[in-house]
Amino acid sequence: DKIGNGIFMRLKKVISFLRWRIKQFRYATKGLYWLIGKNRPTTSESLKVLDIDKSNKLGDFGYVEVKNNFISDISFERFPSKLSQNDGKAVIDVYDYFSDETNILVSEILSDVYVSSLVNNYFDHKPWLWNVSVTYTVPQTGEIDFPVDSQMWHFDYGDKTQLHLMYYLSDVDEECGPFTFVDAIKSSKIKRHLSVIERVNDNDLKKTHDIDPISDSIKLTGDRGSLFVVDPGRLLHQGARCQRPRMVLFVSITSRFPMSKPNHLIGKNKRLNLKEAYKESDSVVYNDNFFL
Repeated sequence: DKIGNGIFMRLKKVISFLRWRIKQFRYATKGLYWLIGKNRPTTSESLKVLDIDKSNKLGDFGYVEVKNNFISDISFERFPSKLSQNDGKAVIDVYDYFSDETNILVSEILSDVYVSSLVNNYFDHKPWLWNVSVTYTVPQTGEIDFPVDSQMWHFDYGDKTQLHLMYYLSDVDEECGPFTFVDAIKSSKIKRHLSVIERVNDNDLKKTHDIDPISDSIKLTGDRGSLFVVDPGRLLHQGARCQRPRMVLFVSITSRFPMSKPNHLIGKNKRLNLKEAYKESDSVVYNDNFFL
């Protein structure tokens, strides 16, 4: 049994490495999803672009802020303080503490006519809900001299086309580790490795790619209630390096055939709940299959 468990654990580590670091593994995953989901229903309805400037900015630069009136009571004070000490993790998904409220908020955001038209057109009228998470980022003490893993500069490989809708559930200033990135025009000039999913530290970014991690980067700071839409596959970006905590709702959109399984897979029942909340919203419903 011990030998079998040891082999299983080593195999699990190998698969994990392939999943997170090898691009060909992502392409193979996309192919698998195509085989098992090619008959999966989704919208094909074309929506009129309601804000040309924002749509063009998202297309050209890979990010945009969307003005909104969405309100949520989700906050730091409403989950156990012990979470901040959760096994030393830098980021904790607290979706399960607020699932009902999150479902309603997500349905309101995606039902908004400006947001829905922006997302719909970015995906050529076939968006797919990939993941929903409410992340609490644990503050780190002292200076972050040696960023690791996602704190290093990288591109996401969730799909060839992907979007994060980031709704701030707390004020996010520079000390809270805002989403920090190089715009899509500058990012497109970076030569990517053929096989390995890149992780680049600040020094190598300057030395190898002639990009200054400070002067060439953009930080999406904002008050509670701010909503940003970004394409993490096109934007070279770094994960949160924070001295103060933050809470952010992430709504991730891909095609029907993504390159990887989401960290927090939305199950069928949760998708159905989202769909019902979506139907009951006051905004125009355009995509009956978005949450299936």
